[in-house]
Amino acid sequence: MTELTAEQRRAVETERNVLITAGAGTGKTRTMTERIIRKLDEIDHIQQLLVVTFTEDAASEVRHRVYGALLEQIRTGDPSRREHFERIRDQFPNHHISTMHTFFAALLRQHGHRLSEEDGGRVEPDFVILEGAEQRALLRDSVESVLDEAAQNRHSPLREPLALWLRSGVRRSQLCAAVEAIISRRIELRSWLEKARSLSFEALFQAHEAWGRALLKRLQAAFFSDSEVVQLLEHIRTCAPASDANDRLAKLREAVLRAFQEENPAGLLECLLTKQQRPRSFGNVGSQRNWDPEVLETLRGALTRLARRVEEEQSLRWDWDPSLESEAMALARALALLAEAALEQYRARKLARHLVDFVDLEDFAGRLVRQPEVRRLLHRQFRAIFIDEFQDTNRHQWGTFRAIAADPRTEKIPPGRLFLVGDEKQAIYEFRGGEVEVCRIAGQEVEEQLEFTVNFRSGSNLLLFTNAFFDRLLTGEAPYEARPQALAHREDRQPPVRFRPGEGTVVHWVLPVEGSRVGRQELRREARWIARHLREILDGAHSERYPGIAERARSGEPTIGILLRRSTHQRLYEDALRAYGVPFVAARGRGFFQRQEVRDLRNALIFLNDPEDDLALVGLLRSPLFGCSDLGLIRLRMAQEELGTLNFWDTLLRLEERGPSELEARFGEDAPAIYKAVVLLRRWQDRVGRKGIGLLLAQIVAETGLVAALSARPNGQQEVLNVEKFIDLAREFEAGAFPTLADFLLYLESQDAGDEEGDADLPEGGAVQILTVHRAKGLEWDLVVVPDTAGEFQTRVERAGRLRRAVFNGSDRHRRADLQRRGRGQELHRCGAGRPKPARGSPSFGTISRRSSGGVFWRSSDAFYTWPSLGRGEPCCSPRFAERNVSRSRWIGPPAGPTGFS
Repeated sequence: MTELTAEQRRAVETERNVLITAGAGTGKTRTMTERIIRKLDEIDHIQQLLVVTFTEDAASEVRHRVYGALLEQIRTGDPSRREHFERIRDQFPNHHISTMHTFFAALLRQHGHRLSEEDGGRVEPDFVILEGAEQRALLRDSVESVLDEAAQNRHSPLREPLALWLRSGVRRSQLCAAVEAIISRRIELRSWLEKARSLSFEALFQAHEAWGRALLKRLQAAFFSDSEVVQLLEHIRTCAPASDANDRLAKLREAVLRAFQEENPAGLLECLLTKQQRPRSFGNVGSQRNWDPEVLETLRGALTRLARRVEEEQSLRWDWDPSLESEAMALARALALLAEAALEQYRARKLARHLVDFVDLEDFAGRLVRQPEVRRLLHRQFRAIFIDEFQDTNRHQWGTFRAIAADPRTEKIPPGRLFLVGDEKQAIYEFRGGEVEVCRIAGQEVEEQLEFTVNFRSGSNLLLFTNAFFDRLLTGEAPYEARPQALAHREDRQPPVRFRPGEGTVVHWVLPVEGSRVGRQELRREARWIARHLREILDGAHSERYPGIAERARSGEPTIGILLRRSTHQRLYEDALRAYGVPFVAARGRGFFQRQEVRDLRNALIFLNDPEDDLALVGLLRSPLFGCSDLGLIRLRMAQEELGTLNFWDTLLRLEERGPSELEARFGEDAPAIYKAVVLLRRWQDRVGRKGIGLLLAQIVAETGLVAALSARPNGQQEVLNVEKFIDLAREFEAGAFPTLADFLLYLESQDAGDEEGDADLPEGGAVQILTVHRAKGLEWDLVVVPDTAGEFQTRVERAGRLRRAVFNGSDRHRRADLQRRGRGQELHRCGAGRPKPARGSPSFGTISRRSSGGVFWRSSDAFYTWPSLGRGEPCCSPRFAERNVSRSRWIGPPAGPTGFS
């Protein structure tokens, strides 16, 4: 406790519920560990403690630290409490320190039988969690099944909703993607889906119209009451002409004042904007004999600034178009009906196979804690709840944990139950539904909010930059915006470090690039350059610049970190490191199913499923499983032509029947490998269908000596672990509902599309570690390499724009061009953690039409699907969605009166 800062000590010792804003490197994990140990001293059993975070890596780190602190407490703590902590240590395997979804799964296995049909049906405790490509495949199959039924059955109630969308020019694949996106966000969209199903079209449209008109009025009223606009209006009002002149400027001034008094957007647009909706020029307006020169200049400047504000304010151009809104509502309701039917199909298929996905875990857990008996049990059990990375929590998750913490009788949270830690600037899980607003909501529930401001990780000059950068980037004015937080160096008054060439620890390598874009070839060249340089460092060639690094690396300590902005091109750097013999550990990147050792085993399974697949057999023979040379494969091809067989396997069988002498004459030194392959492949063929896939793979690995062959390679340890992981995946697959080899191969093919699976984790670290910046949180190395810094950063608007373009057909090229232009204009206009700030000319996201240029800005499909990162997947008729995105980041509050789908 003596080493803690005053901020950290306050967080550990407080007896109140606390929400801590802890920036990067401020020691929040250490502080949380100290707080957990303090709570363990107060409770009787470790199962009374609940600690949740977002990733398995983070949960593993917390478990490791807590167990280490527990052992330290036993060794050096108060002797009178040693027996208590020894008892807690013995209970440690029964802890609840995990990811949120792991906790939700445990909760569901224990209490899932309590769910009723209204809750989605009883969940058996032996359910299997559906994830990754398998989950996407089942969801897509369910959606396509519903669409096929609607298309083929003339009496289907979904036939007209489907036809409505297809007549709008949307392709089937795009409609499937839209329905899948809604199902994936079904918790947030539950109210909208229920209303779309239960209410008539007339009732829905009336509610939408009431909301739309109210929204327009509120947005426009907010503009007229804006402090900057009011100040400009005062300047215009005080700038009166010197005489009773009635020139053009005086008439324009009166028209502007009248438009403001009447809050008339059309009059304001006519006065200040051209027909092309650009600000008018006022430099030559007004006769100088009728105006004081200083007043004239002030008035012209005020009108110019006001015209620019009017141009930026999208809501002034909007109007209510009943026919357009009716068409949009019809499409919205049709999409909701299709999504509801597909969701029922998806649920039925999961229920039949005892499957749940991650959204189910959150949904069912929330339903369980609303049951009085379950809530009482959980409230009595968990005396302390810790939530790490709280900035990535969504409203539903927060509601679940709040229900557990609060007393069911009073709905108040007893003191000391909650310990919430987060940093709004680090919110990264918006794509999974995380909401920065939850930090504000939870802040109203706890008695104390603290901030950790001392950074122990970064240099003072880096902190100066990040403080200035985030202070301008993040305003915190709206609830959905992250707030800036200045971080101080651990030695607050230390002057900035100024590096001189040759003296600092930062080396900037610049490789020449041909052209304006950094493509895959440039990245491959960069990867090879880095790998060659690291090879030289490990060989001691640059010991004067990097003293001691080669020695520490040889001892196996984590010494060199290669941090990537993204895992997309991680394979390029891994391949380069292998080529130069640099041993490394890849921290769960991507492309597991494309690893060569995994592909070799897949080729074995593909051949066993279809012996006529020559490509799989050639890959299998060439692999370390048999080790046939390229010359041997050429001879096999020549033998096939000579014998006239249909495939390579028939050729091998014909040759093997003639005896070993024939094989030796044909293949020379490759004859033993060929003979071994024929014998083993025949044996494995007899095992297909009789043995499980996992056992079959284990037999293949054992009988070919694959582990020994891989272990002798430079990256052998990682490759052996990947083989073991592949066998484990096969065993897990067999535990589901698809036990055949053919189905497993189909599953592997579906994984190839995204291949987000990463390498198996090594049991211990490694001298060279390659991972993404996000996964490197809290880790330290003697040397850090940051490649791919010349790549262009992709904003969320650009990603959303790419999704948006997917829903338009060829006839919408003008709208596509408009959206592309607007997406490029956004760039770094950001107002919160993970949300872009609407810039000048940014698109509006409601279905309300625009008056400008006589055109409309209606997009029903993308309002539901293609902007989930901006609007949290809410329908276009949600007040939070529209007001958040169209009002220049100004929060207006909930609309008064009835709304559509709030």
